[in-house]
Amino acid sequence: MFDSMVWSDLMFSGYRDNKFNINQTMFNPDVYFQYYYYGKNKVGDICGPSGSNACSYSKKIAFLKAFSESLERKGMILNTANEGKIKVYDLITKKWKSEFKSKFGFDLRVKTYSDTTGSASSLSTEFLLKKAILELIEKNALFLFWYGKNVSSIEINAISTHTLNLLKSKKLHADVYCVDFGKVHTVITLLSTLDNHYYSAGVSGNCILNTAIEDSVEEAIVLGWADHTRHLLNKNIFPENYWRENDDGLRFIKSKNSRNYSIQKDKDYNVKEIIASIPEWVSTLEIGLLPETCSIARLTTILAYSADLYNGLPNKDVLNVEKKINKMTLQLTDGSLRDYPNLIVR
Repeated sequence: MFDSMVWSDLMFSGYRDNKFNINQTMFNPDVYFQYYYYGKNKVGDICGPSGSNACSYSKKIAFLKAFSESLERKGMILNTANEGKIKVYDLITKKWKSEFKSKFGFDLRVKTYSDTTGSASSLSTEFLLKKAILELIEKNALFLFWYGKNVSSIEINAISTHTLNLLKSKKLHADVYCVDFGKVHTVITLLSTLDNHYYSAGVSGNCILNTAIEDSVEEAIVLGWADHTRHLLNKNIFPENYWRENDDGLRFIKSKNSRNYSIQKDKDYNVKEIIASIPEWVSTLEIGLLPETCSIARLTTILAYSADLYNGLPNKDVLNVEKKINKMTLQLTDGSLRDYPNLIVR
């Protein structure tokens, strides 16, 4: 059941397994799911996204996550079909530039409305820049993870006891992997059922490894909840081969050469330190301000973009092998991409 709240003209629904209107408590072993429905907006000939979701052990944080994601999605859709230009700041060259707004929207040729790569909303400038950069790095680390020959796995005991107990109660198993890109640890979590069927996946990047692990598992849980709830309501919502492809992808990752990821003491880094740690071949990292879409929110929303990196999920059917990150690392070709299963981290 749902616990709904109306704020101005907005509607949020909070959900917890088989419970209604559960108060925040330190004794709650489960997570709170949040779904925010704001309705579809038509921009030109395009109908934009209609909702966002999140989860957290805190009702407040779940609410803030869902609301922030809505600002990012709505801001990006306004830029998608816009032929105008905006001023952006390049953190690498330290210069202002003029770029097409469409670069800072949904490129519908290569990404879906759920793909808000590089976007962030916050009251804090430092947090805002950092979150946007981490979001962009995540997807490029995911590219290296999915198409690389080897993987680095993290021991299951690196997950907090609280989260492990939650997974156990839901009868789920977690496989956790890590890819480092500069100072950023990107953690990919694949959740599967006890009979080895794919359940969901999550990805999160952070300079603090433990934070990346918890956020990655949390994302996998909320995306699994969203997918399986929709499938329960409508058996035809996904393509016929959707679940089979997911199982194929899970087996593909588990068949790779795996080594244990060496967990060392790490620390948090500021934006300048993160940028300094990025490979020198990344020659541009632009920050653009997204349009304001909510008059009652004081949050600033931005998007990070780089011509040298992938600015969305690295799905093989839209992957541009001419990107500099591919040229400088895996050197995939259009022909070699055919040997890979479809990406199951969404």
